[in-house]
Amino acid sequence: MKQEQTRYLLLDSKGTPLSRAVLLSPAEAHSWQVRLLDDKMEQVLEHEVVQLVSMAEDAPSLLGRITGHREDWLAVEKLRPLGAQARQNLRVPVGFRSYIYPVSGKWIGRCAVKGNDLSCGGISFFCTATLIVGEWIEIVIPIAIPLVLTCEVLRAKEEADGQHFYAGKFIDICNDEETLVREAVFNIQIRRRSGRKGA
Repeated sequence: MKQEQTRYLLLDSKGTPLSRAVLLSPAEAHSWQVRLLDDKMEQVLEHEVVQLVSMAEDAPSLLGRITGHREDWLAVEKLRPLGAQARQNLRVPVGFRSYIYPVSGKWIGRCAVKGNDLSCGGISFFCTATLIVGEWIEIVIPIAIPLVLTCEVLRAKEEADGQHFYAGKFIDICNDEETLVREAVFNIQIRRRSGRKGA
């Protein structure tokens, strides 16, 4: 991977999204040059410590301290690498309508669902179908490029209104699909954060 193509999500120390960014220095360097992509310098400079969560599976996520800036460039001092959980912990509430299809279940056809939240590693949703823990389904994720992802049901709960709540993890998701989900999660967070600031 060319270093200039290494794209990151820039978050504050608590995991709140700030901007998309490009890391132009080697990740193993003691300090980095980071270029912001979203014209969010003012919001970014409200923080001293930032997380750089890589959009690519083969690039490390990092924790650093801002030491300077110019135009859309940041100078960041390396503090330590972050584990793979930094990507998995990106999670946002969603309310989209979509469909699921059986993979290992005994039911046939499709069932309408309403999304509850979405992360890089899984999704939770409401529907009327009765699914069992361990069952595999396909679910359509209606983002910029709709994705059909396989999901294993991990938790199930019946709601008071007769709906069922399910939470599951994505199975056999490829790097390109994970990157698209990650970007969608981050973009939803950025839009919501910008909306709250403008309210």
